[in-house]
Amino acid sequence: MNQVCSYKYCTSKTVLELGYICSACQIMRYCSQKCKDNDWTLSHKNNCRPYQPKSKTELNDSASTLKSIRRSAEDFEIIIKDNKMELGKGSYGCVKLVKDRQNGQMYAMKVMNKKQIFEYCSVENLKREIKIQRRLQHPHITKLFHYFEDKENVFLILELAENGSLFSYIRKRRRLPENEAFVYFFQTCLGIDYLHKKNIIHRDLKPENLLLDKSGNIKVCDFGWSAETTQNGVRRTFCGTLDYMAPEMLTNKPYSFSLDIWCLGILLYELIHGFAPFKGRTENEKCNNIVKMATIDYDPTLSTEAKQLIQGILKYNPAERLSMNQIFDHVWMKKHYKSYGIDLRSYMYKEEKQNDVSSRSISPQNEDIMSRSFVKNTNQNSNGDLKTLSKSSNYPIQQNVNNNSKSTACSNYNQEDDFKTRVSRVSQRQQMAQGLREIQGPQQRQEELGFMDKVFSAFGCLSRDKQQSQSHNY
Repeated sequence: MNQVCSYKYCTSKTVLELGYICSACQIMRYCSQKCKDNDWTLSHKNNCRPYQPKSKTELNDSASTLKSIRRSAEDFEIIIKDNKMELGKGSYGCVKLVKDRQNGQMYAMKVMNKKQIFEYCSVENLKREIKIQRRLQHPHITKLFHYFEDKENVFLILELAENGSLFSYIRKRRRLPENEAFVYFFQTCLGIDYLHKKNIIHRDLKPENLLLDKSGNIKVCDFGWSAETTQNGVRRTFCGTLDYMAPEMLTNKPYSFSLDIWCLGILLYELIHGFAPFKGRTENEKCNNIVKMATIDYDPTLSTEAKQLIQGILKYNPAERLSMNQIFDHVWMKKHYKSYGIDLRSYMYKEEKQNDVSSRSISPQNEDIMSRSFVKNTNQNSNGDLKTLSKSSNYPIQQNVNNNSKSTACSNYNQEDDFKTRVSRVSQRQQMAQGLREIQGPQQRQEELGFMDKVFSAFGCLSRDKQQSQSHNY
């Protein structure tokens, strides 16, 4: 049987054997080395896709990456939990609990409507989110296993965080004692430090984008506004969530990794106090309070070390803010390292091996624990502090330190639908910039006082107290 050379301009009339194969894709076959070289130069080099052999590892979804076999929505069964078909909602779609029909693994499936994506001009955000998250392998960052699409939607298959968002947990608890706040703060810092070492700025760090897994450990999520840069590079895109926006963002100045560090300071304050530090009756007033660095009120029971750490981070000048290394080395952090028996050196820049699922385990997986608990199987020392449960783990065991003999365990915890949330979607940057110029002006007419309220409302960037009607982000 005669065969046809893959080089469409081949002049050979009859070919009995195609012995020259493209070494990259192993698909294109040629009658001679000359045809192979000519085809590569003219077209094939622009279309060649390297051959990806299917291994046993790729068939195991728990170790899969985006290079694994192609998936579709039909491969996943939607699970209804607590009479709800959704775990949460976001700006462009929803998140559902699903089970892989092939191996029974449970995942979170983020479903984004293409019409809404195109309407808000966020296609590039979606591409960036997928590109960035597929690179990330860290115990405190949500893992992306697959992505695919159909005619109406784009689907992301993500690691499941059974205990919802840190935002909902803070709202349920009102506020957290310093020793518990440390665990969430420290784990978030580990995730952000990893991103920065990968030259990635998150740009929308907030409790809504920090999830809690089955053991109550932090998982940084939502990379829709994340950006890649260099250690010396800067960005200018206006994005984020008002309560967590740094002064340089609100004043349209270039920014870099210190933008995320500012957010860490806001996060630590909110963990301990239950709300963000900069307040305002209107979005306009709140913006001005951030830009003008209005005086922050601290709880009188807050330790001096915690206050100093927050103050060291929340500096107007990004160059004056503490670096990640300085945060890790702060006296408040060291005090809690000692309490939890943490050796900091063993935590820094821990990137898991691609196929070693067990390395992602931060704390012992107790099958009988369906909700978070800080007090199970713990041993107290003479000072009432709890030691870590396992010395074999490289990551902190989630637990609580005795605080006036009151347990902070939260049994049967579920993410509540009535919690208000902050939405970070921002579009029409020119109009947003015009609004920012308004709040930066020396004079404002009384009738313009609500200008930023209207602007932020129109573009979905309201603070929590103004977002009663908005849905939840997963």
